[in-house]
Amino acid sequence: MKDKKKSIEELVRLCGTKKGSLIAGNILIAMGAMLNILPVLLSYKIIVSLITKKEARGNLISYAIYGVLAVFAAYLFTYIGSILCHTFSYRFIANLKKKIVSHIATLPLGYFTGEHKAKLKQVLSSDMNQIEGYYAHQLPSLVSTLLLILSLLFFMFRMNVVFTLITLTAIAVGLMIQVSIMVKIVKSGGLEENFKILDRINSATNEYVKGMPEVKIFGNSTSSFQNYENAVNHYRQFTETMTARIRPGFVAFRVVILSVATFLVPAGILLLTKKPNDMATMRTVLFFWIVAPAMSVPCLKLRDFAEGMNLLEDVVQRVWDVLVEKELAEGKYTEKLKNYDIIFEKVCFSYEKEQVLKDISFIAKQGELTALVGASGAGKSTIGVLIPRFYEPTDGVIKLGGVNIQEMPSKSLMENISFVFQDNDLLSGTIFQNIAMAKKGCSKEEVIEAAKKARCHDFIMKLEKGYETILGKGNTLSGGEKQRIAVARAMLKNAPVLILDEATSYADSKNECLFQEALAELVKDKTVIMIAHRLGTIKNAQQILVLSEGQIVERGTHESLMKEEGVYRKMFSIFDEVKSWKMKQEGGLYHA
Repeated sequence: MKDKKKSIEELVRLCGTKKGSLIAGNILIAMGAMLNILPVLLSYKIIVSLITKKEARGNLISYAIYGVLAVFAAYLFTYIGSILCHTFSYRFIANLKKKIVSHIATLPLGYFTGEHKAKLKQVLSSDMNQIEGYYAHQLPSLVSTLLLILSLLFFMFRMNVVFTLITLTAIAVGLMIQVSIMVKIVKSGGLEENFKILDRINSATNEYVKGMPEVKIFGNSTSSFQNYENAVNHYRQFTETMTARIRPGFVAFRVVILSVATFLVPAGILLLTKKPNDMATMRTVLFFWIVAPAMSVPCLKLRDFAEGMNLLEDVVQRVWDVLVEKELAEGKYTEKLKNYDIIFEKVCFSYEKEQVLKDISFIAKQGELTALVGASGAGKSTIGVLIPRFYEPTDGVIKLGGVNIQEMPSKSLMENISFVFQDNDLLSGTIFQNIAMAKKGCSKEEVIEAAKKARCHDFIMKLEKGYETILGKGNTLSGGEKQRIAVARAMLKNAPVLILDEATSYADSKNECLFQEALAELVKDKTVIMIAHRLGTIKNAQQILVLSEGQIVERGTHESLMKEEGVYRKMFSIFDEVKSWKMKQEGGLYHA
């Protein structure tokens, strides 16, 4: 479905934006272009009149005034037309953004991770600007340019066919040179390669900037800078190669187009030498020497339009790629759930071709804490994100309260689940708003109570404006503080299912103790799934699932698993041993 090329007109039809203002705007801009011809023609008439001395002085002054008035009228028509085209463009972009946002709201939440985040940012920002520029500037410019060229050709053909053909030949040669350059670039994959290299530069830049603290701390700026330097050098080599290919043709194109009159000079001189006293011949030659160069600028604009269309094609395709993303299938089950047990039945999942989970089956009962432990990459977090349907399993069934989650409306499913991520992004706004977003219409007292339960009320009150502190404007929170804000959201939402993904990863010893107290209160009568690396936090879990390479290799309580000579006992022994290591006074480590 994504392979089929889509046009920008299909986007307009999809959004249902009426084209009345666009059509009216282009008509006015076209009229402005027509009026721009009048000063050129009047200039020609004035020059001829001065040579022939057949016109009265008053007439010449009138011609000059008409020319000035034509310039002002052209400006007025163009100005009003531009406003109308911009009006259409802004309405269309607004409708298109609404369409995109409403569509992505129906996509699985897993779509908003990885490269898709960067793609969405590009589509909703720079790509929208490109589309806006097409309707507000490029299309009106094309209409006026084509009309201007056709009008000039009409007058030129009426004046002299041979001279007009000479003019067209020169322009055709220039355009053929430009077309051959563009064809060469497209066939060589130059445009596609250009965008790929720019993406690599952006990635390398982000990587280098984000890693700057580590670079400075470890003094490894040379090697860390290498990726960025290589990407920039690669782009430099690419642009040098492409420029070397393009330069001769591009220079030839501009020289030919801008020197149209040069091709007419020999023909004009030849004609005048044959008929030196023929006033009609002199007027014809003079007309083409004045009017023909006026064709140059519109022809250069055609080149710019063609270049812009190449970029626009990629922009439109990116927008369509987002719009055709498969929506999350909505279930129709609306009855009240009998319980909130989570059941995995032979669930498998793959990221593209890499299988992450294999035949995962377990029951996480309501009122109990189910902990997921294992090495990094074992599949713990993947289990967590499958429950709220961030992604769909490639095989197997996930049930909530005995109902397949795919049969439930996504809104109903999300109302029953709270999720505390390992890395929590807070929204721009006050701390109060960041917590209150979990429950529509909640009171300030409810927010404060949730914050107290999450053990974050005290640090909030130490801030200058307390709960009204605006985040992102010189007010930053630590990782642990952000996590406790996220926990406060979960407390306030009070959903029957709670998923904690490394929720204590930023907590120090004191805060972890406070978090455990808050968790003990939060989990009452709830189904809790906790993904943890700190094994000390899940000793009291009613069920511990040990994962390795996408499979559950052990399950049980802490006590039962410690009796076995298995993976969990080995992991916990290492965890226990690490806690007892201490720093020697003279340097090095020793085991306490």
